[in-house]
Amino acid sequence: MNDNRNEIKAILNTAIEAAQVAASILVKGFGSKLNITQKGLVDPVTNIDFKSEKAVRRVIAGRFPDHSIMAEEGDLKEGPAGYRWYVDPLDGTVNYIHRHPYFAVSIACARIAPGQVSEILAGVVLAPVLGEMFWASKGAGAYVVRVLAGGKGRQKLSVSQISTLMEAQAAVGYPYDFHQRPQEILEPIDQLSLKLSGIRHNGSAALDLAFVAAGRSEAYFEPGLKPWDVAAGIILVTEAGGTVTDRFGQPYHLESGSDLLAANGILTPELVSIIGQKPQ
Repeated sequence: MNDNRNEIKAILNTAIEAAQVAASILVKGFGSKLNITQKGLVDPVTNIDFKSEKAVRRVIAGRFPDHSIMAEEGDLKEGPAGYRWYVDPLDGTVNYIHRHPYFAVSIACARIAPGQVSEILAGVVLAPVLGEMFWASKGAGAYVVRVLAGGKGRQKLSVSQISTLMEAQAAVGYPYDFHQRPQEILEPIDQLSLKLSGIRHNGSAALDLAFVAAGRSEAYFEPGLKPWDVAAGIILVTEAGGTVTDRFGQPYHLESGSDLLAANGILTPELVSIIGQKPQ
């Protein structure tokens, strides 16, 4: 058991180090002239995304050369060790381009095996301009620290205890193929907006999940997310006492591409009843 805890601690420390290296790159490039290309109709990528990812890969490979790395801007680098890292070097690229501070580095590591569900061991979400770093490891809870205060003031995270829909607020996200299926995406979000006190569209899945873990939001819903978008956020929410399911209330599988619902647990059944109708 101690060996397993030591292993997870080493993974978490590496994720934190990699996130800090990437964050320094993001801060340096924030507000500067960017080289922007489009991966899709509304899916931009910048030179900073690539620079940040390269730095993260370097740190991880230096500590765990046999681990796989799946990152947003690069190919999957398979390794033999049975571990996979999920890296979003800049989650919230559109915000970053527009000089909006709601963006983050998201890094997580999971134990994987053929035919089995990935087990997320540790995750970090670092929002450098907001000045907060969220992290969690399996069985050890989730935490936040103010990085601008020199890492002081660590707080343990716990999801909100709000139990009434009309007192709750949720964050939602729109997938990059929204323009190809607007009605399918808008229908559950419209239904949520009628039941909750407020709906937010912030532009960073990783931070939206971290905010659910921190009790700042009761839920987060977005269709069609990628593993690197959510791996770190998932362990933050679950270690803070929340739930992560698909829209029908079934267990969320990291690489399934299913619609994701993260919530405080108390409201999960009611939220599923709202958004869990099969699309017509």
